[in-house]
Amino acid sequence: PEEPKEQTNVQKLLDGKKVLFLGNSYVYYGNCVLPNGRTAYTWADRSEDKGYFYQLCKENGAEVKVRNWCFSGHNIYNIFDGPCDNKIECNGVMHEDHIEDKYFDYIIISPHSSESEQKRLAETCDYLMNLFTQYNPNVKFVLLGNHSVHGISNTEAVLQGTLDYYKTLEAKGWIIADWGSIIKDILNGGGYVDGSMTVFNKASFINKDGHHENVLCGYLTALTALCAITGEKAEGQPYDFCDNKSLGSRFDLEAMKKQYYGDMETNFVEIFRSKDDMKALQKLVDNYFANN
Repeated sequence: PEEPKEQTNVQKLLDGKKVLFLGNSYVYYGNCVLPNGRTAYTWADRSEDKGYFYQLCKENGAEVKVRNWCFSGHNIYNIFDGPCDNKIECNGVMHEDHIEDKYFDYIIISPHSSESEQKRLAETCDYLMNLFTQYNPNVKFVLLGNHSVHGISNTEAVLQGTLDYYKTLEAKGWIIADWGSIIKDILNGGGYVDGSMTVFNKASFINKDGHHENVLCGYLTALTALCAITGEKAEGQPYDFCDNKSLGSRFDLEAMKKQYYGDMETNFVEIFRSKDDMKALQKLVDNYFANN
């Protein structure tokens, strides 16, 4: 009989595990988790997310339960410790109370790029640690750092306080996955990436609106989260599922381009379809972890 295959790190650490994503449109615009409407805030509304993070885990042989608690325009503190004070459809909703099962193996948090989020970040993160460790003392916390905190947005405001706080969280045992710094470095370096002939620009990663991530950026979000948790190499990871229309309309690159760019020029579809470009981007994720 054949020797059983040795499990990958992804299988060991994520198969059968429960993962909660906390954030806003800076996570779901790029399909790391899939978008839900503003009025979809119940437990049933937000179960079994099948976005890029789930698909990457699946491709690595891990069946993971992904719960998507990312709400449009929200700071993390809008979701916890009292009613939502966001002036939109879910104003007054107790988002935390709708999390019917608070036992998770991984909590993945993407803070908003707002001054108010920055001011309350320490307090919010402490609250989350106290809350979720009551249900699983071994829960791991992952900080997803987005592009907008680095000033890649319409306002170009860099939230230095948020960036500085990543180090404090790391000292508290959090896993830091600042994929936004990778995008910042590419754009600040004139768009050149070792191993690629393509010149990357803001439209390679950011939608026509000037601040939301596109699906290429969303793939890097999911990939960085996966590698941060498991220690697996990014180079060689699959990405074909991003253009597999049988998974749904958001897995159609041409449709995504049409929806989010209209007549604006972007080369993200060509990048996705270039093995050299994707390998070069994956190597940047590996470099990020090697140097941080």
